[in-house]
Amino acid sequence: MAATFSAMFIDDTYIKQNTPLGKSIDVDEVSNWIEEAQNVYTQELLGTPLYEDLMLKLASNVDYSAIEWQLVDLFSKALAYWTVYMALPFITTQIRNTGVATPKSDYTESTESKMKYLREELKNMGEFWNTRTATFLCNNSNLFPLYNAASEDMY
Repeated sequence: MAATFSAMFIDDTYIKQNTPLGKSIDVDEVSNWIEEAQNVYTQELLGTPLYEDLMLKLASNVDYSAIEWQLVDLFSKALAYWTVYMALPFITTQIRNTGVATPKSDYTESTESKMKYLREELKNMGEFWNTRTATFLCNNSNLFPLYNAASEDMY
């Protein structure tokens, strides 16, 4: 069963500092995707029991243990890349009341092939950090009993 509360493991500042986003990007266009990326990629990686436990601690301002902080640090890197990965198509092509539009300026040109290339690179980095996180969890599974806990949702 999904959590009835929500907390964000990363914020827009973290995304700007840990991804190749330009400093002039409107972070609101990206930060709206944090929760979605978290639900899709982080929850799948951790499994629902561990994911909800860490989220509840964050939402309740309960301090993480040192090993939990190591875990959060690893999957936060992946989460930043997954957030930008999910946001990128909607930054380059926007849905407006007049239809689908591609923002243009005098100095930029966005192409579909460039976007596909960038998304592939973001995906590669997200997968790299997911693999590092999964390895960390497997090597420390005795310290994270909720990682192997049975779940009716994501295991």
